[in-house]
Amino acid sequence: MSPGSSGGAGSTFYSVGAGANSASDDYRVWIAPCDCTLDRLYARSDDNIAAGESWTVTVREVGVGDTALTCTIDGGTNTANDLVNTVNASAGDQYVFKMVCSNNGGWVNEYVSACFRWVPT
Repeated sequence: MSPGSSGGAGSTFYSVGAGANSASDDYRVWIAPCDCTLDRLYARSDDNIAAGESWTVTVREVGVGDTALTCTIDGGTNTANDLVNTVNASAGDQYVFKMVCSNNGGWVNEYVSACFRWVPT
């Protein structure tokens, strides 16, 4: 799952799938195929994020809210991960990536991709 989102200061996007961004968290979703655990969230931008800015990527359960899986790509870097937190998902649960640009006055125009691992339980 690689959203490929880009946006300006203070922008929030929800996405799963290349080039598919929405202001709503139920536009395109990943559906858990069985009871499983989600973990190992990775995010990467195509270039270093501008100094003083950041992208925060959070796995969000549609209709429920943000999960514990989250990471932030800080200014001057282009990768982040969360290798600590996990989410217990049930078959049929729906998830998206919530991607938030910082709002420090600069333009954060980077394409950001993200993925997580799911393991049947």
